[in-house]
Amino acid sequence: MSVKSHGFFCYYLIVTLNMINTYEFLWKRLADYAKKFQSGMDVVDEFNTRLAEVQLELVNTLAPYYQVNEKVRSIMSIWVRSLSGTSSSTGLIVRPPVVDGVEFMRVLSMGYVNSTGLMSFDISQTTEGEIVIANRIPQRRPSIAKRIVNYVSVGNTIQLYPQQAIQYSMFYLVYPKEAKIAFAYTSIDDEDVMTLDVANTVNLAWDKTAANIILYMMMEKYGVGNREMLLVEYGKLGINASLNEGGSND
Repeated sequence: MSVKSHGFFCYYLIVTLNMINTYEFLWKRLADYAKKFQSGMDVVDEFNTRLAEVQLELVNTLAPYYQVNEKVRSIMSIWVRSLSGTSSSTGLIVRPPVVDGVEFMRVLSMGYVNSTGLMSFDISQTTEGEIVIANRIPQRRPSIAKRIVNYVSVGNTIQLYPQQAIQYSMFYLVYPKEAKIAFAYTSIDDEDVMTLDVANTVNLAWDKTAANIILYMMMEKYGVGNREMLLVEYGKLGINASLNEGGSND
């Protein structure tokens, strides 16, 4: 089994330069709001908690559009990995391992790899109920010979049908890497002074084209957001109609 970071070696330098600066871009814009926001939490911990929520919400909002929207594909490419291997003798694939601190989120696409090492047809996602129905109908029953192979993703495993050893190759999404702000505190004249802790501050790995979306989502977390501005940013990606109709971002 091998795991690869999609386009990692080709685009590492570009991605590094395109990262969103957590301190300069977000903290400096939101610090005043964060200090006024009373929740009983430390303002820095509050900021980091809300940033983690925003990252998760954003990837969940964009993921359904990945296969059909080139702009979304560009923004999310940093979170795409590939995996190749052979399932167990019962068609079981163990959840892809944590690589570089990121965890498996969902399968994007999967294909059957033939004896020559080429993907010859798609492995389609299905449900347990559909598998039960398909097994009752010979024409729909999963079979490599009939080029019908399905998968069901549940928890830490991916089950292939037919339940046998199957060579596969897949692309999958991972959860965004943690981004956070950190400060060092020194006491000067009995007053604590905050200075940026560069070593422990982690920038957002998202491409800069997602910067405004993340900013407006963070502003909403502090109760000062403008939904219209956020919808404009989503509109630039071509998905504003779904959001206006009560899509996954609501």
